[in-house]
Amino acid sequence: MDEETTWQDELHEGYDDLVADYESWGDDLVLGLTFQYLKEGNELLDLGIGTGLSSINFTKAGIVVDGMDISARMLDQCRKKNFARRLEQGDLTKPPFPFDDEAYEHVLCCGVMHFFKDISPVFTEASRVLKPGGTFTFTIQEPPGNKGINHSVDEEFHADIWQHGVDIIDELLTTNGLARVKRIKAFGWIHDGEEGEMFWAYLAIKGKD
Repeated sequence: MDEETTWQDELHEGYDDLVADYESWGDDLVLGLTFQYLKEGNELLDLGIGTGLSSINFTKAGIVVDGMDISARMLDQCRKKNFARRLEQGDLTKPPFPFDDEAYEHVLCCGVMHFFKDISPVFTEASRVLKPGGTFTFTIQEPPGNKGINHSVDEEFHADIWQHGVDIIDELLTTNGLARVKRIKAFGWIHDGEEGEMFWAYLAIKGKD
């Protein structure tokens, strides 16, 4: 990839503190959703790994973690934590991702897809790299009414925000051979006493009848 600076790059040093300050605990949530399916030695691919917040605790359960992120500086922060086996820089909207077919028991994508209008590449690639029976755990911002797509702009970070309804998510899951197992209203964020947008969390399994 080229060395264009992203807004994620600008946040790399203080990102972990920023997430804690916003009281946004998606990392705890996705671990809890996936936990019953984990076996020591399983391999997990974290799409949008950033500084590693969402997947580092999986290693405490004996899971081997690889990751991909668009931000080189975020990946540098992740490397400093010394838990991921392999880290690749790449754009999640531009498949194919540099990982083998059916290589992982688990795929994770936490706090990422609300930055993309078209999230279909993430689902297609998650399914491709998952082994049959593997899990895909992810978070989504859903729009009012939980259907369709809604667009807004985050004024603080000057980032486009896209909310995707359950109808879109379920179609993407079905199209890619993934069966929804869990969908819960998961977490929001709180900052300076104000509650932000709510996230929903999903767990799907590849090839489940």
